[in-house]
Amino acid sequence: MIEDEFGIEYLEGNSKRFYKIDITIKRYDLENTTPYLFRMGKYEIKNNSWGGMLYEIACLLNKIDPKSRDELLMIKADWGKQSVFSVENKTNFKIFQHGLYINLNHTSIHAMWTIQLLLKEWMIPLENCEMYIHRMPKAERAEVIEYYTKKTISGMETHLGLTTSLSKDAIAKYINLLREINEKLCPKVFNNSGYNNIFVVDEFYLFEKMRKELLNHINVVFSDKVYVRKNAQQALEYLRQYYKRILR
Repeated sequence: MIEDEFGIEYLEGNSKRFYKIDITIKRYDLENTTPYLFRMGKYEIKNNSWGGMLYEIACLLNKIDPKSRDELLMIKADWGKQSVFSVENKTNFKIFQHGLYINLNHTSIHAMWTIQLLLKEWMIPLENCEMYIHRMPKAERAEVIEYYTKKTISGMETHLGLTTSLSKDAIAKYINLLREINEKLCPKVFNNSGYNNIFVVDEFYLFEKMRKELLNHINVVFSDKVYVRKNAQQALEYLRQYYKRILR
C-alpha cells in the first residue's frame, strides 16, 4: 500500500496525512512541510512550526541534562559554522537559558539539521527518536498525489451514487468538470501555495478556503457565462459535501 511505502500514518483518528521520517539521515526533502510530533523515549512534543519544534526539543534536552553556558556556546552547526546559541538577541532568536538566545532563524531543512545536531550533542541515539511531519501536496511524491486523487474521485463517485439521484452520466459530468477545474484553474489560483490540488486535500477547512477562492476566480473570469458558473459551483459543492463526511 502507498501508506506503507511512504510511511504515511493517520494519527489519533486524524484525516491529515503524516509522514514518519527517518531522522538518522541528513534530509533535504523538507520544503513545504511542517512538523507535527517528536517522540524521544517517554517524552512527546507536538508543534506545527519548525522553529517551535526546535525550541521545545532544545528546552527538553537541557532540562533532562543541563549544560553550562560555556557548553551551550560551544555548540556549532557543521554547515556554515554558525553557533546554535548566542549572547546576542538577533532576528528570530529566542531567549533560552543562562541569558543566552537560541537561533531559530532557519529554513525547515536547517531546523531539522539543528535538531539532529542537538540530539547528538546530548548523546541521544537518533534511531531511538521518532519524527512525524506533514507535507503539503507540492512536497508529496507524484505516486502519492496520483493515489489520493484516484481515491478521492472513486470515493466521491460512490458518495454521489448513494446520496443523490444523479445518473451515472451526470456524476461523470461533474467529476470531469472538477478535473478540469483542478488542471486548468488551480495552478493559476494557487500558484504560490503548497496546496494546489483539490483532490488531495486532507483538512476540511483548507478545502473550504480553496473552494471560496476558486469560486471568486470563476465568478470574475466567467462573469458573462451563468451556466458555466452554476455548474462549477454545483461541482465544488458536491466535493464539499463529500469532504465534509470524510475529513476531520
